[in-house]
Amino acid sequence: MSHFISKGNSNEFRVVLYPFKQTDCITKCQDGLLANVDRLVLSGKIYVQAPAPPMGTVASIQLKLEESNDPSNLYIAPLDSCFGHVSHTESFYCEKTDSANVFHVYLNMSADVSLSEKEVAIRVFTDENSQLGNFVKLPKIYNWWNATLTLNGHSLTNGCSGIELEKDTSEITLCCKNMASPCDAIIHHMGVTQVKAKDCVRYTIPEGTIKDFTFTSEACGQPNLAHSYRCQLTPLPTGMDKESGSNDITLKLILPVSGIVLFIVGIIIMCIYWIYKHFFAGKKNNDIVYESDRPKFKQY
Repeated sequence: MSHFISKGNSNEFRVVLYPFKQTDCITKCQDGLLANVDRLVLSGKIYVQAPAPPMGTVASIQLKLEESNDPSNLYIAPLDSCFGHVSHTESFYCEKTDSANVFHVYLNMSADVSLSEKEVAIRVFTDENSQLGNFVKLPKIYNWWNATLTLNGHSLTNGCSGIELEKDTSEITLCCKNMASPCDAIIHHMGVTQVKAKDCVRYTIPEGTIKDFTFTSEACGQPNLAHSYRCQLTPLPTGMDKESGSNDITLKLILPVSGIVLFIVGIIIMCIYWIYKHFFAGKKNNDIVYESDRPKFKQY
């Protein structure tokens, strides 16, 4: 879409910002960008009807704010810089083209989470007026250290406690989530990589395998942007599932607990018997009146 700005009858501008393209950015990611690692690159054009823009004309990249109808300036570049009169900034700058009245503008900045999925546009200012161009949506921008690794659906952020193997198998599934793509999920055993795949990977633990594993996520093929967790897993014996294993554990707990309860009950019964024998039984014997003890009445 074209946008125009007029100053009197002589100067007219057309402002265009091209849609975001992943391949224009400086990144190893195929989808999304990594904050403070990748560089976000956008480009656009400004068409001027006159041979040159009036002195003092500037272009800016503006950020659309959800809480305000008035966009906020991110970077400003004087169009004079296209002629070498003013040095341009590193992040937003203007370049001449073969046509005297056409200017390229570029945004080349470090990817920042605050810009994730936001909208930006080019605005051209003159002394008398301004024109805001079309808005372009930016990609999702991730903090690589916020990547989430899950093992069998359980997050590894707080370690491996609570991880259970699936029924009738020792198969595990490792997934990398909340990260730019590709995010590789990698399973190591005894220091050797066993399997590696994009997003999720499945692995069957051989029976009798030593249970020392390391689970890793790797963002956009960069080993230095990785999370690793070392876990101790116990594979279930063949034919045993979580339910039977749980019942087995319950049975093992019930037997010793039952023995303890029976022992305590026996002690209580013995105490009751001892108290009865020494207190209540003796008292009853003292209350018995034997025939020989009865007073004898004289007979007249």
